Amino acid sequence: SDRIFPAALLEHEEDPLAETFESVHMIIFCVMIVFICQAAILMNVAGQQCVKWQDWEHRRARKGDSGNTIEHLLAEDGYWDPDTNQALALISWEHNPIKRLTTRSGVLELVQWRAIRHEFMFPYDEGTSQGFRSPIFRIKRQDRALFQFHRYLAKRLCEQFVELVEIGPVTWAICIPFTVLLYPAAACPREWRELMMVFWGWGLTFIFFCFGVHIYNVYDGVTPRVPNNPAAVLEMFVGTSALALRRSQKTTIKQEQREPSKGELLAKECQQALTQAAALIGQAQFLLHDHTSVVPLESDESELERYDGIVRLKARFRKPGSKAMQAGSPNPKVTAFLVRLFGKPAHEEPTLQHKLFIFQHMGPEFCKAAMQLCCFFQAVFCAMLIVDFVLNFMAEESKGFTVFQWICFAVCWGAPALNLWWLIPKVVSKLCIVTSVEYMKDVHTIREVIYEAKHDQMKDTLAMLRVGLLNTRIAQYTGAKQDGIKNWKRERLDDAQFDQLILDFGEKFTPSRQQAIEKSFKLFDEDNSGSIDVNELQRVLDSMGVHPDKRAEPMRLVRFVVRDRNRTEINLKEFQALMAVALGPGSKEAAEEDYRSFFKEFDDDASGEASIEEICDKFRNMGVPITSDHIVDTVYSCFHTLKDSLTEEEFVTWMRHIEDATGCE
Repeated sequence: SDRIFPAALLEHEEDPLAETFESVHMIIFCVMIVFICQAAILMNVAGQQCVKWQDWEHRRARKGDSGNTIEHLLAEDGYWDPDTNQALALISWEHNPIKRLTTRSGVLELVQWRAIRHEFMFPYDEGTSQGFRSPIFRIKRQDRALFQFHRYLAKRLCEQFVELVEIGPVTWAICIPFTVLLYPAAACPREWRELMMVFWGWGLTFIFFCFGVHIYNVYDGVTPRVPNNPAAVLEMFVGTSALALRRSQKTTIKQEQREPSKGELLAKECQQALTQAAALIGQAQFLLHDHTSVVPLESDESELERYDGIVRLKARFRKPGSKAMQAGSPNPKVTAFLVRLFGKPAHEEPTLQHKLFIFQHMGPEFCKAAMQLCCFFQAVFCAMLIVDFVLNFMAEESKGFTVFQWICFAVCWGAPALNLWWLIPKVVSKLCIVTSVEYMKDVHTIREVIYEAKHDQMKDTLAMLRVGLLNTRIAQYTGAKQDGIKNWKRERLDDAQFDQLILDFGEKFTPSRQQAIEKSFKLFDEDNSGSIDVNELQRVLDSMGVHPDKRAEPMRLVRFVVRDRNRTEINLKEFQALMAVALGPGSKEAAEEDYRSFFKEFDDDASGEASIEEICDKFRNMGVPITSDHIVDTVYSCFHTLKDSLTEEEFVTWMRHIEDATGCE
């Protein structure tokens, strides 16, 4: 202390060095607390964004619940008249990144997000690039119904938010030179310190805003060109929602199982010949024009390109004359410096998509690192605000804040609040999208999402197979079977039993399981009437291979839970009661009995063994588009050895393993 501090200061302070270290420790502790709070807020906002994406992916174009369709949202904003099915006004797409960043996200934001998903699921060059390898990863057609775009983005978004709050070596290295600014900041007069903090906090907000403008500009470049006619927009998205794709695939499976006629075979051969011709033409176009030879889409719906009945969209950066097309090569010296700083990029040469970024193919890494650095500085800023407030009021000679200081102090907190709850989530969510599509698709995450979806489908199939085993459980609840004779009049729940089942549904089913059941109800409710009638329930059972001569009849299930004897359909509450009976936790012995009943369904030849092919065929008959490779993988993960068939005991063990792995209650 004697060597560092002047003698005048030592006369008033006993040990200024110790007090200095105490203040530094307090700041470090506050930085840690603020970082934890920032991470909690950002992850919460990320969860809300993922819920919004999930809602957008499941929204139908027209047919759906009131207020839950794109058509309804277009009507609310004055673009569409649902009564006459006519457009009231053309859509004016905003391309100014500042206006898009500062305005609220409405139906136009939803449409543009769905357009990006549309190109992701149905590539624009699919019909012209068959026969040679595309530089962009594509989802197989049989996996499109399984793939969930919102889940893919949710995984990517969580990864990017985690990167924001994880301080890497590069961030620490950049922060070290800024430590020289601490001394002049500490030496600043106390009455002007809050004003200095105002410039610091809102300066970070300005930097975040600049990055947001840049990211929104990139987002506009990767967004496909969408027609401005609302009728064309609705037509473009018909049959492309997540629920529509699942139903379409079930229909395709049924058609594949049906023996085709001679006319259908001839039409298929003609289609294959046309596809091969288009592939040759497309290959020549791609090789000569660097993937840009397709005529750009216009606003008129008559000019929308189609393939397999699906409208094809193309990103704006592929348009001839776009900024990406006109961009030159990156500065080699800057690129070399960024490579040393952030490491080698995934692409050695910039693609058209990378040319939308600053520093091109090093741009995404630069943006992520800069956002991480700004988040760290924001945490330090908030910690210094807290420490300044505490020290100011704990000092013996302190008179507290003046009015001017209180105003500055309040203005300072406005900057991090605005960043955390509005600006950072918007910028990072768009950065997540632009770095997850086109040339920058994360193949590992895509395959992971598809694998999880296959597990979920197997879980749903097991759950619905249990619905088919309701005979025994109905008898247990109603005592309908006496002396081997079924008493159909007694197969109805009384009010006390119904209320108890609703209570069990709320207490014994996890929230995620309840949401999945409600989602299944909407999937079964094909006419969106708010209830499931006998015909809809019959189609559900038929799709699972559950027929009246083998399982409980749909009318019997309706009669079992319906409250009004005159109704022949069940509402959501009654469906929840039915699921509480079918899927409610039972004894271990009852579960094993269910598994053995399942095995008889898979063992078609009654050989005592079910081959992998038999299991795969049975699942496909139930409408589950699962491959034998996936079944082999799950069997291997269960037994740690390859098997081409399963005995009854092995099948029971496998079923338990699937339910444990998928979290099936």
